[in-house]
Amino acid sequence: MKRYERFVNFVRILAIFGAIFLIDQLLQKFQSLNLSPFLAVTFRGISAVAVLQLAEFFTSWLFDSCSFIRRLALGDDYLEGVWIDAVPGTELLGVINISYMDGQLRMNGESYDRHGNVTACWDNFLINIDGRTVRTLYRAPQYSHGTPSELMGFSTYIFSGSPGKPPQRYTGYFADSSISYERRGLNGFRITNKSLLKRLSSPAERHHALIEASDAARKHQEAAVGSQERGSG
Repeated sequence: MKRYERFVNFVRILAIFGAIFLIDQLLQKFQSLNLSPFLAVTFRGISAVAVLQLAEFFTSWLFDSCSFIRRLALGDDYLEGVWIDAVPGTELLGVINISYMDGQLRMNGESYDRHGNVTACWDNFLINIDGRTVRTLYRAPQYSHGTPSELMGFSTYIFSGSPGKPPQRYTGYFADSSISYERRGLNGFRITNKSLLKRLSSPAERHHALIEASDAARKHQEAAVGSQERGSG
């Protein structure tokens, strides 16, 4: 991710300047030891490498552990969150979790029927990001007559939203061996309602929460289409 790389490079630059300052301060204190020029240069080099290594570790830890830092570093490319996923023309619903680990985007999800029962789960193991377009390869465990297997497929998500703000919806498609690699469309919307998020994680309340999320997604979609039509008119 370009924004993550820029964030890391910014921290590296700060670390280098900090290292130079600290090393010079230490060398001034060590002047009484009459270090040879060779030892002084060696000390500078070893110290700079050590500081950069610590900066790399600290940057990765800070990015992974603090959502505020991730929001700040990624800006309007910030995708983290829980998304409701729907296949137009069907009753198929899914919930996608997007997170970051080691500076990399992670995506996994589950599909449900209208009663809130899990029908499938999947994990995106290879992700390519091009701006706000995310392309993935995914795998999903399957069982047929008690025999485990693994379904493979690919998907594309095109995220969009208000200018200067993190995306709130996406369109796209997916295809896998269960549908003979026929492409099917996708529509998704970020879930920000904390109460709804909590209910989605509860098996007892998931059924009604999914219906509520689906209805909200449909209204968002209709509003977005209406806005586009007014803009083109």
